[in-house]
Amino acid sequence: MDQRVKQLCGANMDIDLASDPSDIQWEQTMCPWNKEENTREHKCAVKNISICKYFCGIKYLDSVLCSYPYENKDVLIKEDGRIVLYDESLKDKVFEFTEKCFLELGKIFEPEGRHSFYNRIETECDSFWCLLAEDKVIGTAAIKGIDDDTAELKALYLSPAFRGKGFGYELLDKAVGFSRTKGYLRVVLDSMSEYTDAFKLYKKYGFHSIERYNDNPYADVFMEYDISKLKNEES
Repeated sequence: MDQRVKQLCGANMDIDLASDPSDIQWEQTMCPWNKEENTREHKCAVKNISICKYFCGIKYLDSVLCSYPYENKDVLIKEDGRIVLYDESLKDKVFEFTEKCFLELGKIFEPEGRHSFYNRIETECDSFWCLLAEDKVIGTAAIKGIDDDTAELKALYLSPAFRGKGFGYELLDKAVGFSRTKGYLRVVLDSMSEYTDAFKLYKKYGFHSIERYNDNPYADVFMEYDISKLKNEES
């Protein structure tokens, strides 16, 4: 966690939920902003109105993350995960993460064989993203151009402990958004029908099934996201 972010124990979250200190039987950390200004008016979040500029999230049910006196917009590391572009310094962590994901799926990671592109990520892919938590890779996604109009989604994986929290959708959105800015008209992917959670995510995002577009013998699901349709609707 970024050293500028401190974990505060207490219930200073919402003006509608915050308890009077006299009603609480456990020790609370005083808001550092309130302490500095000798007031009690600052709240981490005021329902439907605002969020404190130092609020960085929730750690546990009774704790909040605070970056005071540094504004949260200047604190780059999010406690629950951040997406960064791949560089060579992350190679070992990506390999370790990918191997674990493959084992969970009943596959073998073969970086010297059919998964050799992992050794040439920076040249093989248009872009490759890593989702980090406490400097560990917990998710990946990549885009590789097939032709002038078509990009392919690759390497979308997420650690089981972080599923169901919106990170998979965030990685997918990052990949599609990048493809759109690069001028691609569609994003395609191949997968396996047994990966039901991934299929649900793709459907939720707006991908639809298409005919086979490659000769991958392991894939039996082929999908497409039509970026050109969105561009036509906006014009």
